[in-house]
Amino acid sequence: KAIAATIDQIQESIGLRVIMIPQVTSGYQGDDDRAVGRRVASLCSGPSPILVEEVKDHRQVKALYNELDYLIGTRFHSVIFSLTSGVPCIAIEYEHKSRGIMRELGLEKWVIRIEDVSAARLGEMFENLQKQRTSYRNHLSQTMPAYMEEARAVSDLLAEFGKPTNGR
Repeated sequence: KAIAATIDQIQESIGLRVIMIPQVTSGYQGDDDRAVGRRVASLCSGPSPILVEEVKDHRQVKALYNELDYLIGTRFHSVIFSLTSGVPCIAIEYEHKSRGIMRELGLEKWVIRIEDVSAARLGEMFENLQKQRTSYRNHLSQTMPAYMEEARAVSDLLAEFGKPTNGR
């Protein structure tokens, strides 16, 4: 209900269009973000958000995140995809990893525990996100390149383990 009310606020008061992008699309254990998106959309009193129902692969998902102005994300991979695209984010924390990575990036103030989500609190955070968009994006342009390079270094290290040594 809080997410639906926030969507209404964003679309009606602020004039942005909300799109809901599923991160998990498996029906295994009832964990399909598309079903959650439809449920949230049904609770909206204003125009329904755009619901992405089909995504071909991770490249298409990443391309969608590249085009966003802002992101409010519960699945932390959606937040990571957005941050690497320079998109200011609010992370709804349901596991500790969200806060840990945001803290490493100096963005912990943009994390809200799922238990603390309310339409008023999320709406206030989003308004602040809009006001601080330029400074947030500047912060990302300063911190993300080194963070991403560190991640690539791990890939290079793993590739080294896969190379044969001494003829083996």
